[in-house]
Amino acid sequence: MIRRHVTIVDPAGVHARTAQELVLLAKTFASSLYLRRAGGTATLRDPISILALGLACGATVEILADGADEQAALAAIEARLGSVH
Repeated sequence: MIRRHVTIVDPAGVHARTAQELVLLAKTFASSLYLRRAGGTATLRDPISILALGLACGATVEILADGADEQAALAAIEARLGSVH
């Protein structure tokens, strides 16, 4: 398992469209993908769990990836979400 922290850069934060895009992107990888924030963890296979994290612009979130293509999956998700720490 690998993990990386990113800061959300979209001025609107993570909203419904972004959550759905993340789900569609995550489904292209075999790895398990999650977002973790100080209030919970969301699977990137469920847009409702992503929205429940309440990720606004400037929020820091941890991306977790585990699986055969975890490096590529993590890179794709962090590229969609924001700047890397």
